[in-house]
Amino acid sequence: MKDSSPTLVIVLVDALAATQLEHQAMPFLHRLAREGKKISLDPSPYYAGIDPVLYGVSGLELGRFTGYCFDSERSPYAKASGGLSLLDRLPRGRAGKLTRNLGAKKLLKSSGGGWLAPQLFPSEVLAKLAPPPATDSPHPHIVHGLEQAGLQCRWYTRDFPYEGRKWLGSQLFALRHQRDLFRWILETDSEGPPALVLFELSVELDRMGHRYGPRLEGPLLEAARRIDRQLCELWRQMCDWPRLHWLVVSDHGMSQVERTWDLRAALQKAGLWDRLRGGTMIHSTSAQFSVPDVGVRNETMALLNETGPGIAVSYDGFKEVQIPDDNRWGDLVFLASEGTLLLPNHFQGRRQVAGMHGYHSSEQESSRPVAVLWGEQWPKDRVSPRTVMQALYPLITELFGL
Repeated sequence: MKDSSPTLVIVLVDALAATQLEHQAMPFLHRLAREGKKISLDPSPYYAGIDPVLYGVSGLELGRFTGYCFDSERSPYAKASGGLSLLDRLPRGRAGKLTRNLGAKKLLKSSGGGWLAPQLFPSEVLAKLAPPPATDSPHPHIVHGLEQAGLQCRWYTRDFPYEGRKWLGSQLFALRHQRDLFRWILETDSEGPPALVLFELSVELDRMGHRYGPRLEGPLLEAARRIDRQLCELWRQMCDWPRLHWLVVSDHGMSQVERTWDLRAALQKAGLWDRLRGGTMIHSTSAQFSVPDVGVRNETMALLNETGPGIAVSYDGFKEVQIPDDNRWGDLVFLASEGTLLLPNHFQGRRQVAGMHGYHSSEQESSRPVAVLWGEQWPKDRVSPRTVMQALYPLITELFGL
């Protein structure tokens, strides 16, 4: 079947926004978009990642709002030259983040596994918290569909050591391990390249976007140019691959942070924090509450809706805001309005950042992720220039005649 099928390369670039595809910043990707098709995507709320692209349905329909990504056996760094050091494996290497990870694990254990907040934990424990859909799921992963059709796939998305490079700095990690990644991507055998190569190239735009905000200038601009050069280098080495097609796609853009709100202080002032202790998880743009006491729950919801920059939603309204109706997410969720950063939170502690993503409703143009289709068999004329992530899934299956 490979003889008659295309070769598809799916490149994931964390936090690549549709607004960044300017010639001055990314001339190579800008050219691919001009020759192919640029699609501005609706960002998935919360932590769905690019799962809607790979499964063809929203995170809500999958029953979760966080992406699953860890696969140590498929990692390009499994046989990295020199191996991955302890420094590579620490979660950003910051004592505060490490302490919060341990605290999250303790909270999960004390609740008897009643919580479901995978975004708080190192990737390798995700499968223990909520296994991803099985291969016989009504929503099969695109890789499973291709492999069942007899096509060879080489794929992985992200693993914990890879994400850990945010601490050492993405540039330093790239210097240490980019050669391993490129060797893994470009490897072929006597039959040529696989039908599908799926990988994540960089998390650098996410790191820069959080630190400096979404404006395409300074360090963020330089990071975009570096990634563009990496994409160009890979593409040139793939030019002789048969019937080559590319899909470059991101999971989110970045919204400008315009305000902060100390959720913990607000709850303490209202006398609710101690009554909620052990039942609260605060993230950058949302907070989960497990509150068995109906009276306390109602007081908390009233406070959040009256004074908070966002909306509080009880379990009955979860589906309306794209949260799976699974009470392991809690009895009550607070969703910050776009541009609001909740402090202190699990990810940043009390550290201020300039850019953020994961809002339940993102309207800033810089918050929109992007997809670039390149290759002669893509049905470019039938694709809307602005659509949802899951709309890319049938394009991939159609490309392979599935």
